[in-house]
Amino acid sequence: MFIRTKHDAKLNRTRIQIVESVRTGSKVRQKILRHVGVAHNDSEIEDIKRLAGRLMEQLRIDRSPQMELFTPTEYADLQALVRRAPRPDKLGVDLAECREEARVSLGLRDVMGTMYDQLGWGALLGAARKSANRIVKELVMARIAQPESKRATVEALENQAGITLNLDVVYRSMDYINTPVIDGICKTSHAAAEKLLGGPVTVLFYDCTTLAFDTEREDPAEDADGVEQDHLLAKGFSKDGKHHRAQVMLALIVTSDGLPVGYELFPGNTWEGHTLEAALKALEGRFDVARVTFVADAAMLSKDNQQMLQNKGLPYILGYRMKSAPAAVKANILSPEGRQPWAGHGSEEATEKGWYKVIDQEGARVIVTWLPTRARNDAHKRDKAIEKLHKKLKRS
Repeated sequence: MFIRTKHDAKLNRTRIQIVESVRTGSKVRQKILRHVGVAHNDSEIEDIKRLAGRLMEQLRIDRSPQMELFTPTEYADLQALVRRAPRPDKLGVDLAECREEARVSLGLRDVMGTMYDQLGWGALLGAARKSANRIVKELVMARIAQPESKRATVEALENQAGITLNLDVVYRSMDYINTPVIDGICKTSHAAAEKLLGGPVTVLFYDCTTLAFDTEREDPAEDADGVEQDHLLAKGFSKDGKHHRAQVMLALIVTSDGLPVGYELFPGNTWEGHTLEAALKALEGRFDVARVTFVADAAMLSKDNQQMLQNKGLPYILGYRMKSAPAAVKANILSPEGRQPWAGHGSEEATEKGWYKVIDQEGARVIVTWLPTRARNDAHKRDKAIEKLHKKLKRS
């Protein structure tokens, strides 16, 4: 994107435009993004080019998802100052002799590091382990900025922030992050979430995902003497299609605002429906779960899980699979009887604005909702899937 001036000698005027180069196949053409104005003398040209600079920066900001440090006007003014700045006839140094010694980036560490300390994590591993605490803090800051392996993180910290860490010491520091430390992190996160929300957490969302590793080696379930041992790395159903890789199952618990308050790790071949009870037991040791409503997707909807939640007296909302529902419930869902207009849409016909329906089933409630926008989206996805299958059949 750049500013282009086109002079018309016949009319003695100059047009100022914002233009960008666009490639179509092997050809590159210039696309006019905006006609800024017409100038008749040098003074007007400078004024309109300054305006074009501001408009161009605004276009760049609108296209970028990142926050900007300066406003478009400030950017344009800075560019104008740079262009008008005096140029010395001779530089005092030979640029060919210059070389980069180091590059330091401190902004993120200053901001996030302050938050890290305010949460009380500066002495996460105990006040006596000052070196290990500093290493863990640097690793957390680096992980926020650029998630990488510990080896790559150590290299990045030295190259980009001027911080030198011994990789062996980094690995040893990880051994201090044991179960009590993790429990402390979760409790601090929970307390911070309640402070940010201005009250106790009343709803928790629970979900699982798989994290694959770049290896096909699984952890043995037993050691050489036949004694059972922890075996997290295992092959199983992979949500991102990496079934040939060893993986772990991660269960994450967040508030309705997306603030994490806890997690659990399970072997990679664990069915996610079997994780809920263990995750709840871990939460019960940290929080008062009796006042919390649990929300989870249909993968958790098993009779054992429902019975377990009911035995604990915990309120819950679980996703419901219509295809696995009893025949009587299916018929009730499809029947128009008992449908109510979607809340907030007045008294129009239920089928025009959406509807909901509540069905009693074995002491629980099945809440069914229907929206025309969702129905159209689902129909579009089905049509696309059928079209894709037709193309595969034609090639077969």
